[in-house]
Amino acid sequence: FVSPIPLKYVEGNVVPYPGIPLRLGSSSDSVTLLQEYLNYIARVYTEIPTLPVTGYFGTQTQNAVVTFQRLFGIEPTGTVAAVTWLAITTLYSDIFNGSRLGEGQYPGFEVGA
Repeated sequence: FVSPIPLKYVEGNVVPYPGIPLRLGSSSDSVTLLQEYLNYIARVYTEIPTLPVTGYFGTQTQNAVVTFQRLFGIEPTGTVAAVTWLAITTLYSDIFNGSRLGEGQYPGFEVGA
């Protein structure tokens, strides 16, 4: 048995699709990650409702998933399979890494000047 990696060690990194669809009634560490990803994305895409991070895929998680799917042109099923997981994790990574300064970057520096 392998224990899951604690969330504090994966912040900013994405975890691959867990291999099983996440849907209403699911309960797992993957659902916890999904909720964390959606809440982070909701900081930028305010149309996506924030939700409590419980590890349980209830109606609030389903509503956030449907909103995400509609916003990004994915069939709004409310289920997170491989396509939706990839879209969520890619956007999460882009937002997370885009908000961090890279090595040598600092405010006021003109890039390409």
